Amino acid sequence: MKILANNMSELFIVRLTPNQEKMRSNVEEKQMLGKGHSEYVEKLVDDKVILFGGPIEGKPGGLLVVTAKSIREVENLFNEDPMIKNEYLFTEVNKWTIKHGKLEY
Repeated sequence: MKILANNMSELFIVRLTPNQEKMRSNVEEKQMLGKGHSEYVEKLVDDKVILFGGPIEGKPGGLLVVTAKSIREVENLFNEDPMIKNEYLFTEVNKWTIKHGKLEY
């Protein structure tokens, strides 16, 4: 099955970067929000918004490949993530175009 369900969807790279100061200072809140973050990410995976992703080895944070209609849609979706909403994680969203090979799911 091809990943892009219709020709209106595009691919985006979402870089998640931790707010190190907040991560160190509010351990209990971080743990509570981390659970909500994991549940939210799994929902986006189940909804086929997040195609794949994970941590970046040797660096803080992670990288996600998502499908959506616009950068604004991606930003709005991720602004609902409890860790992002409470500024424990920062996001950087970029449109991604596959030029070599093809991506199938």
